[in-house]
Amino acid sequence: MITIANLLEVDKSFSRHLPTKILALEVSFSADQMRPETAQRLWSIVNYCQTPTFAELQRILSSSNLPKSLSEVDKLLFATAVHLKRGVVTADKHLAKEVSKRNLNAIDIASILRGLVQSGQLRARYVESLIRQLAGRMDYILGRPDPTWEDLKKHTFP
Repeated sequence: MITIANLLEVDKSFSRHLPTKILALEVSFSADQMRPETAQRLWSIVNYCQTPTFAELQRILSSSNLPKSLSEVDKLLFATAVHLKRGVVTADKHLAKEVSKRNLNAIDIASILRGLVQSGQLRARYVESLIRQLAGRMDYILGRPDPTWEDLKKHTFP
């Protein structure tokens, strides 16, 4: 969600490439996850999804062998994705692998940007400019401070 907020700050017109409403967990917007001003900017494009009941959450998590490194929010995201049978957009490769094991899609923002170029919706130079501007905001979607289009073409996830 923070990367989406950063993309919209870099270029407000990028919103035309986003769904009208993005499903998200309410806990992702808590003060320990993102700054209040960032949460406020995203409020109009987000619908909070229903998380599983406590019993369902316990059932899903106990039947999964999630990595210990997964944050509590990502565990809740995993359980919600499984419960709702929905894919996720995440930068966490461990989460993506676990979601994929449940035959659900998992993708990251970098792969989405590359796909927009490959489908002809965006130009490579424009996307390279976006990923460089994100890196300038310390949002390293490719894991490096000096990303190029060539780096994005080689990017794999998870």
